[in-house]
Amino acid sequence: MDIDPYQVPASNLGKQTTLKYSLMWKMYFFFITFLSIIAFISLYYDKNFGTVEVISIVLSLPATIGLFGYIFRKKILTPNIWNIFFFIYLFWSILYDFISEIDQSAGMSNNVYIISMTIGWLISIPAFLALFYYGRESCSVWQKTSSENSR
Repeated sequence: MDIDPYQVPASNLGKQTTLKYSLMWKMYFFFITFLSIIAFISLYYDKNFGTVEVISIVLSLPATIGLFGYIFRKKILTPNIWNIFFFIYLFWSILYDFISEIDQSAGMSNNVYIISMTIGWLISIPAFLALFYYGRESCSVWQKTSSENSR
C-alpha cells in the first residue's frame, strides 16, 4: 500500500465551476436577446418610432454579436474594434433615454419608472461587462492556443 498521507488531495471542482459559469452565461445570452427582441418589436409599433430607435437597433445588433462571441468563445473581428464599440455603445445607451421621443415611463409613476430603469440597467450590466472584457486582448477568447502557435 503506497498511499502517502501527506499528499494533497486532487479535486475536479474547477471543471464543474467552469461548466456552471458557462451555462449561466449562455442562459443570460438567450434571456437578454429575447428581451431585446421584445423591446424592439414594441418600439417599432410606437407612434414616435424614429431615427433614434433605428440607431439603437443598429447598435444593438453588433452588441449582441459581441456578447455571443464572448460567451461562446468565438473570435469575431478584433479586440480593438470591440473596445472602441464598447465605449460607443455605452455612451449611446446612456444618451438614448435623454433623446428618444418615445415615452419610456409608459404611464408609470416617477418612483416606479426609476425602479424599472434601475432593474433594466442591472440586467444589462453583465452584457456591458462581457463587451468590455471581449474588447481586451487579455480576454481568453483572443489568447492563442498551442495549435495556433505551431502555425
